This record gives sequence, C-alpha cells and structure tokens, in this order.
Amino acid sequence: MDIFSAASASLQQHAAALTDPIPHLSQLIAHLLSTPVHGEYFPFPQFLVVHATKVALVWSIMTRGKARKDVGVLGDAFGYLVLAWGGGTITSILLSQPPSWLISPAPWTVYPLAYALLIPTGMASYVTRTAPALFLNLVFAAIDGLTRGTTIAALAPALVSARVVSTGWTYTLLSGIAVSGGGFIVSLLSLHEPKWTLAKPSILDGGILNTLDVWGAMLVAAVYSSLLRLHPELDVFATRILPWIPAKLVTLGPTEEQPAAAVHPEAGRAVCVLLLGILLASRAVIQAVVSKDKHTAISKKNNKKKEPAVVQKEEVTVVKSPAKPERTKVTPRKSTPSKSPKPKPKSK
Repeated sequence: MDIFSAASASLQQHAAALTDPIPHLSQLIAHLLSTPVHGEYFPFPQFLVVHATKVALVWSIMTRGKARKDVGVLGDAFGYLVLAWGGGTITSILLSQPPSWLISPAPWTVYPLAYALLIPTGMASYVTRTAPALFLNLVFAAIDGLTRGTTIAALAPALVSARVVSTGWTYTLLSGIAVSGGGFIVSLLSLHEPKWTLAKPSILDGGILNTLDVWGAMLVAAVYSSLLRLHPELDVFATRILPWIPAKLVTLGPTEEQPAAAVHPEAGRAVCVLLLGILLASRAVIQAVVSKDKHTAISKKNNKKKEPAVVQKEEVTVVKSPAKPERTKVTPRKSTPSKSPKPKPKSK
C-alpha cells in the first residue's frame, strides 16, 4: 500500500504541475539561476551553461556546409560570441552600463568552453544533423522561452538602476533589441558566411513568423510590465490580463503604495517564459507543416513534369508501329542442278 500511495501522490503532483505550471516553472528558473554546475570545480550557474550550449547548436546550423577556412577558428569563435552576447551588449550601451562580459569572468569561462567542446569536435554538428528537425526546433523554443523571458524580466530592474527616463515603450523596445540584437549583428555583417560582408539582416525580410523574435519579445515585455504595474500607460493591458491570472499568484496589492493588484516578479517572469515559449513552439510547428506542404507540392510538380514525357514516348511508340506488316524478303533457296548420268561409251 505504501508503494501505491507514493505513486498516487507522485501522479497528483505531476497533474498539479500540468494544471498550474507557473509556480513550478518559477522554481525551475530560480534553480537554474542560482545553482552552480559544481560548487567547487565549476561554480557557474546552470543557466549560463544551457544558453551557451543552445547558442553553439544554433551556430553549428548557421555555418553548416560552408567553407570557413579563410575565417579561421578565432573568427568563427568571434561570430559565436557575437550571437550570444550581441543583444545584451547593445542594450548595455544604450543604458550606459557595462555589459556582463566586461565585469564578470563567468561568460568568458562558460561560452568559450562550450564552443571548444561542441564546435571543433563536431559534436554540435552531429546533434543537429541526426536529431529530427521538429524535435530540435521545439527544444530550441523551450530554451529560448526560458532564456529570453528571463532576460526580459531582468531588464526591468536594469532600467531602474540606470536612472534614465523610461516609459513602457522604452522597456518593450529594449526587450526586442536585447533578444534579437545578436542575430541582427551576425546577419548584418555575415559573420556566419565564408566571407564577412555587409548584407541585409534576415529579419528585414518581413513576415509574421520571421519577425516573431522581435515582436514576440516586445509583446512579452508589455505583458510583464502590465502584470507588475511598472508603467501606467500599460494598465490597459493589465485590466485584461490579470483576470486570467490565478488569484494565488496576485500577491502584491492593493495597498496604499500599490493601488491596483499586481503579480509577484517571480510569477510574472514565469508567465513571460511560458508565453514566449508557446509563441516560439507554435512557430516551429507551423514552419514544419509549411515545409512539409512545400515538399509535397514540389514532388507532385516534378511528377507532373515527368508524366507528359511518358505519354509522348508511348505515342511515338504507337506511331512508329507500322500500319501494314512489312514484307520480309525470303531469299530463294538455290536449287542444285540435277546431275544427268553420263552416257556410256558405245562399244565398237
């Protein structure tokens, strides 16, 4: 009975996690941010390791099948670091603050080490080539939702500490830059190509799915600001969003300092991570369906192109068949002349 009761309790806990994922997701984020990989030998947060590994896999996909001997190892590593740190660096410059890689040795330890273990060894290339595309994109969506949502939530106190005049638009715009800035720089300078040249960033090609990294981050920032009542101009969204939030998550207000109800920052961060992850996962599924339909349409088109050739060949065969059977010339058999018997000589 003890085994069955323990199994029943475990199932109930998992069911509660599925029906109410916000508290459990909040605990997971806090654990990744505060727990080191190893307290003695590798005292760096697990969050950095997850992000560095994901960026290495993406960089492997971006540089796959391209001759990059002229770029070199250091140039390739530079492009990888720009992809990982570019957005945060741009945001720090705009806020007149030093980026994290300038004040902490942790990024310089985790990211180059992840690059050295995954890129030159071919491990990242092997994983991205063998894993199913949809599965890999869904894993990337979950990790991006985790890392980007956490970055967006951390940007709010950074604005306060920067002591700059900011509005709700400032926060939402900086969130889009922080999330997609690295990819923008890599695409602008063609750091993933065999030769570095100026090019149009891929995000400027337009499209709802292609620009989801920017407008999705801005939407999540607006939701986070509304949940925490950070900017009065976004209260319109707060009145529509808060009724959908469970009452036990609304832990702040109403008070004299906080006249309207607000969500605890950790719960709001979990909501942002969940929302952004759902958006990115939806894009992965839609792109998989669209690419499958395109592949099916192309194969049907190729089959249609081949069909007329077969019919034409058959018609030619029918035309070439003679209407009248050809007369075959029979070579006459040579008749051997009959040998007449020689006359016998007359006897005298």
